[in-house]
Amino acid sequence: MQKLLRALQAAPNRPQLSGAAAPQPTPASAGLRQTGGAVALWQEKLEFLQAEEAITADPAQKFALKKQIEEAQEKNRQLSG
Repeated sequence: MQKLLRALQAAPNRPQLSGAAAPQPTPASAGLRQTGGAVALWQEKLEFLQAEEAITADPAQKFALKKQIEEAQEKNRQLSG
């Protein structure tokens, strides 16, 4: 892959193909959909961790789950705005 990148960088300027469209910028709504998906994913993770915490008896596992729950809650707050 690096060889290909070096070859492309070293290649003389090539004319653009006629009719080739320039890449279009990503619409802002795509970013919102990605954020919404991330929020849903973190919410699902949070619910799973909370369910696991409720059935776990080992103190070390409970502690680890508690920290993961705190992380998921913080991510949800950040992504929700």
